[in-house]
Amino acid sequence: QTNDLDGFDNIDHLELIWNDTTLQPTKISATINSAIFEASSLTANNTATKIYPNNITKALDSVVANFKLQANNQLYIRVVDKSNSKSNWVSSYQFYVRKPSSKILLLDAYTSTSASTLSFYAQRMINKSITSFDTLKLFEQSAGQYTQLSSDVATQSKIFNLFNTIIWFGDNTSNSLFMAQKTLNAFITNGGKIFMANKLQSLFDPNSSLLSITPASALLQYADTTLLYQTDSLAISNAAGYPVLKNTTYIPVIKPLLLSAGSYSLYNAHLSTKNTLTNPSPPYPLFTGISSIVAADKPAGQNPHFIYSEVELQLLNGNNNIDVMWAKLMAEFGL
Repeated sequence: QTNDLDGFDNIDHLELIWNDTTLQPTKISATINSAIFEASSLTANNTATKIYPNNITKALDSVVANFKLQANNQLYIRVVDKSNSKSNWVSSYQFYVRKPSSKILLLDAYTSTSASTLSFYAQRMINKSITSFDTLKLFEQSAGQYTQLSSDVATQSKIFNLFNTIIWFGDNTSNSLFMAQKTLNAFITNGGKIFMANKLQSLFDPNSSLLSITPASALLQYADTTLLYQTDSLAISNAAGYPVLKNTTYIPVIKPLLLSAGSYSLYNAHLSTKNTLTNPSPPYPLFTGISSIVAADKPAGQNPHFIYSEVELQLLNGNNNIDVMWAKLMAEFGL
């Protein structure tokens, strides 16, 4: 917030410049107290930035010069009053700006160590002969601060909108879906494609409104029955070209997807039922109800733009054929 010894009304304007105060600054209104800065070009390493002031979605006509991609940046600001007296320059903290190298983003939304999971998805892309992709560790922290998560929803949305395909994987359904619901509207509206796989927590609300962004409207639940996805159990394809998968570990929390209108199941799981009254101990019988664990939406006359898995995909390679499934899934996205 700007101020002046003679009062705010004595302030004429603000001046901005990136990185070098010897350059010609850009004038903006003193009423602007926050802004999103967006690179005008992603092809050059030195560009100007558009200015979106005070959460307004339309950029100003003026731009700020000397913004650097693949380098550190600092924003310098000073106040100019009506007598043309100028304050000292003050600067933002220094931050690194990474230029996207592709239209595909591997988004790691794990809240704990996940190097092996990121490697799993990167290898799937490489095995599909897709070698150009970007990565983002959404919830990575250093010294208690997020290092790659944007400071506000609008900025994060603009970052996601740089891509046309997002591969999103996480270990917390609530965290992932909350962030997706807040930030992916423009991405999906503009035709973006997303695959998302999350580990389900036992406390996640089966009727959560967070599911509305996915192909599911709710999750199946029972009062007296627990569904189990036991080691070496199968996932059976419901769509041509998708192979039978097999899980590699015991998954104690599984609540099948109840699909929204226009969505369809890609995989049903062979689940077992543990009932506290009729079969409280093994062997557990096969569940015969709804058992969808991977589903897709399908807009009329189009390929799906959102494919969702309730099971972490790296756990479904017991038949060593996950690359076949991945190639089919990528083909759905035109890759």
